[in-house]
Amino acid sequence: MKCRAIIAAMVLAIPGCASLMPDTYPELIDAEAPMVKSCASLGVISEMADANNPITTYAVWHMQHKIKARAVKLGATHIVWLHKAPQSASAQAFRCEKK
Repeated sequence: MKCRAIIAAMVLAIPGCASLMPDTYPELIDAEAPMVKSCASLGVISEMADANNPITTYAVWHMQHKIKARAVKLGATHIVWLHKAPQSASAQAFRCEKK
């Protein structure tokens, strides 16, 4: 019985860990479509979550991190998320000139 209580507490605590995961690309702005209408489109970036990762929260964070890393390599300043799901995500990367 004690073991079940410990396991239940651990499972409930895992979603709270998402807020502890760092934003490794703070210079990349999560934008909405109207914000980037005058920016250069660099393409769409998609990723799939690692199905072998038992911690869904980490798998989703890692998938989104990979998208951001690829956008930065393209020279993006902004991204517009097209969809975010536990299994996959995609975003359009943009380069906006500084005003």
